[in-house]
Amino acid sequence: MFSTKTIPTIAIIGRQNVGKSTLYNRITCSRDALVANFPGITRDPKIGLGVVGEKEYLIADTGGFSYDTEDNSLLNRVMHSTKEIALEAEILLFIVDSREGLTEQDRAVAFEIRKWNKPTALVANKSESADPDLIISEFSALGFKDIFCIAAKTNMGITELIKATTEPFLKSIDTAYAQEPEEKRLSISIIGKPNVGKSTLINKVVGFDRMITSNIPGTTRDDIWVNFERKGKKYTFVDTAGLRRKSRVTEYPEKLTALKTLKTIASSEITILVIDASNPISAQDLNLLGQVLNNGKALVIAANKWDLLKNHEKDNFLKDIERRFNFVKFSEVVLISAREGFGIENLFEAIVRTWNAITKEIKTGVLSKLIEEAVLNHAPPLVRGRRIKPRFAHIGSRNPLTILIYGNQVKSIPKSYGRYLENFLREKLKLSGTPIKLIYRQSENPFAGKKNILSKRQVAKRKRLLNYSKKKR
Repeated sequence: MFSTKTIPTIAIIGRQNVGKSTLYNRITCSRDALVANFPGITRDPKIGLGVVGEKEYLIADTGGFSYDTEDNSLLNRVMHSTKEIALEAEILLFIVDSREGLTEQDRAVAFEIRKWNKPTALVANKSESADPDLIISEFSALGFKDIFCIAAKTNMGITELIKATTEPFLKSIDTAYAQEPEEKRLSISIIGKPNVGKSTLINKVVGFDRMITSNIPGTTRDDIWVNFERKGKKYTFVDTAGLRRKSRVTEYPEKLTALKTLKTIASSEITILVIDASNPISAQDLNLLGQVLNNGKALVIAANKWDLLKNHEKDNFLKDIERRFNFVKFSEVVLISAREGFGIENLFEAIVRTWNAITKEIKTGVLSKLIEEAVLNHAPPLVRGRRIKPRFAHIGSRNPLTILIYGNQVKSIPKSYGRYLENFLREKLKLSGTPIKLIYRQSENPFAGKKNILSKRQVAKRKRLLNYSKKKR
């Protein structure tokens, strides 16, 4: 079974100015969320990939709850969007300020949260200089079982928080999958801007109008799974809502669909980016490519509406593809017309090649010999007068294909030489459509930092040598 629910979403909620955005920036290792010392700075929900912890998850920063008596339409919209994101999430982090203590607004937020019936952890922020027992005792009045003391600004307790909140969800998913064995299907997410032909492509593939299509951008508002079989191989295509630039996204439903699309990319095994060949490649196309690369997913690019181009336009488009998509040379670009059915067979051939690259068995001996061959063809540079010596390598994980390289001073390998190794391995192993991630493991000196303790005989010999050298002077 394919489901985006295998990637949990954690929503950070609470009243204004308790440190939600600071926590978001800390978990994502970014500065995407604005931080200020006055309330109400965050209005629009912000969604990113969590970096803290070992498992994949999405983290959402939301606007703060406020219970001012004045009628404020903007404030009402912020609270509405917060509720929508919270209802979509699998885990809630309810943030309170331990310095201010328990407030009436905290009680009001807690009352609202209990209505949603979501797994919730109470997080007491700004707890670096306070007694955890006193904090837990005070906020236990809100009735939440799990209470964590953290300091988002100094990174205190955040790793433990993420681990404790995500593990129960992931275990439940694993148990569900174990109880429901199902034949393996290749899961493929279809992404792209609005109105580029994603739904039309799926309709052509399955042979009937499974998806609603129109010339109006945004017709598809939710992820739709389509299971089908082609030439004896089972597939699951996921049609996602078209993603527009953030500046053009104003409606809350569209923000939720963007969240689901990100979850779909993270859950799928291969992503097909559909672009409109009849229009120039846009910044949003490149942004979507970046989302795929950030997730380390295998990629196939489908240039749709190829039949609408004239001969000179085709040449210009191919040149533009080569120039703008230079950073994803590993991905195949397939020219198609979803409406006419042109290039569909070529698209599936590219999908199969990409899948074979992801699942290809590569023995450690073969991989190590290729590393040796690459070094012989083009030696790595010197570091402090010593040659970098990669010795052997093996597969660490897949999708993205992660290769661990061991040797002397390998952590000093420059990025340019790393790209050379990636391209060499991709060419030799015929790896199409999948990014390669190289991780270096350096041989350490086992005696580094250890003091050599001399024996009595060695000490006596040293004294004799010193005395001899003094006499010669």
